Amino acid sequence: MKNTILLIFTFIFLNVSFAQNTISYTLNHTPNSNKITVELAFDNISTNGIKLIIPRSAPGTYELTNYIAFINNVKGYTSSGNILKGVVGDGSFFTFNEKDQVLKRISYEVDINKMEMTFLKEQYWDWHEH
Repeated sequence: MKNTILLIFTFIFLNVSFAQNTISYTLNHTPNSNKITVELAFDNISTNGIKLIIPRSAPGTYELTNYIAFINNVKGYTSSGNILKGVVGDGSFFTFNEKDQVLKRISYEVDINKMEMTFLKEQYWDWHEH
């Protein structure tokens, strides 16, 4: 489980153009939930042009994996207390449709059970092909 949590965070990047930001994160697993909630907190960032990127490969590998398929319930929290829904972009990232809002944190859920079952299934078929 620790490796899975580390793997999840390893693939998370926040694309902020032309800005230096302090980013902290929290990983929360509720027992028997099969999900981990990831929360990223940072200095205030405008929703204009921000992307939450979920890379398609792991460092040191050449395989492409659709990690975004395991992500649900993306939310942005504004400094004024509003909750914005994340929208899947054209690729492996999320954006927010609301312009001129100031985000202070983002959260999303990772379906660990779905991820593990997908990887186990792929490993099984890879093993049987050889």
